[in-house]
Amino acid sequence: MPESLTRRELYDLVWSKPVAKVAEDLGISGAAVKKICDKHRVSVPGRGYWAKLAAGQKVKPAAFREISDPLLNRIQIRGSLLRSLPEEVLAAREKARSAASISEPTNHPTIQALPEGAQLPDLVARLKRKLDAAKPDHNGLLRVSGRKLLSCAIAPASIPRVLFILSELIGQGESKAFKFVAGEQSLNTSVDGEIIDLELVEGTEKVRHQASEKEIAALERWEADKERAQRRGQWFSDWDKPKIPEWDWAPNSRLALSFDKGWHSDGLRRKFGDGSKQRIEPLIPEILIALATCAAAKKAKREADQRRKEDWARQEERRREAERRQALEAKRWEFLERQIELAEQASRIEAYLASYVSSHPVDELPPSCQKLIGWADGYAKRLRAAISPQKLEAALGHHSLMDEAAQIAAWTKFD
Repeated sequence: MPESLTRRELYDLVWSKPVAKVAEDLGISGAAVKKICDKHRVSVPGRGYWAKLAAGQKVKPAAFREISDPLLNRIQIRGSLLRSLPEEVLAAREKARSAASISEPTNHPTIQALPEGAQLPDLVARLKRKLDAAKPDHNGLLRVSGRKLLSCAIAPASIPRVLFILSELIGQGESKAFKFVAGEQSLNTSVDGEIIDLELVEGTEKVRHQASEKEIAALERWEADKERAQRRGQWFSDWDKPKIPEWDWAPNSRLALSFDKGWHSDGLRRKFGDGSKQRIEPLIPEILIALATCAAAKKAKREADQRRKEDWARQEERRREAERRQALEAKRWEFLERQIELAEQASRIEAYLASYVSSHPVDELPPSCQKLIGWADGYAKRLRAAISPQKLEAALGHHSLMDEAAQIAAWTKFD
């Protein structure tokens, strides 16, 4: 649901706590909070304000200024799906954030690398050997993957950064009970028993193609062949003309770490990348928080799916049981109606015979009429025998018709 605020309420929020906390409360990003403040002319604390305040220094908030535009005084904020997450996921997120002891992400443009000759963790050393042996593809990227390898697609120049990022991720993660385990196709992380895949990819951008000497020579030979053919009056096709592309794709040095690939509807962040004023390295604490939150969400979703599956199974069982009882009742009625039909038929025959014989003694009837009366009497007796307790008991027992747990098929027929 949209969050409705006045300018004054928004001002009080951003001057009462860091923007990251305000963003978390509203279910949006810190950048979105700052954009909303700019749009509605609400001042925000400058860099260092909260650090000075925490250090006990005197800081003065910017004054709130009223404006006359009513459209700017009313603010509608459409939050993300974060606030609709299960309580256990929000609790895991808050626990991870408290353990990280950070209030706002640190945006830092400095690119970092491991010191020369540093002792590399086994997983990092394994990745380095694989990257050093790999050859760039047509986009200039080294692509590596494997059960104990961080899945990568990076330029050779980015190897030092990637090794540093993985080292920091492992070091900081293991100190918070994260485990890094072999997956089917790449290195995964295990958080509270939940396995999450990892991938680090460098972006590419379109750059103008620089024709090589070989490409230029091939085009010149083709054009010379065409010119000779035209001088001789010969037909010459352009279908095999060497084509020199106008653009290439090249690495742009911007890395992006993503995890838990696939479609998700929970609104959780699963990708962290370089920006114009941001690098992945200082965001590792935030990445670990996101990993812990995603692990909790993954567990909650699996449990919710299991509950839905069990609920569906119970509903299906109740439906089948209702159908079984309905079929059983229908067959009981069908059987009873058959007995009533036989009894009525026997009674009609008996009533007819009694009435007929009372008016026409059997001894006085012609032989054929006597035979009919005898046959009808025998038929009535057979009907009575068919609905006798002994016959009923045998038929009911054969079909288990009075057994409350009986499975009676719709096509069951009663003789």
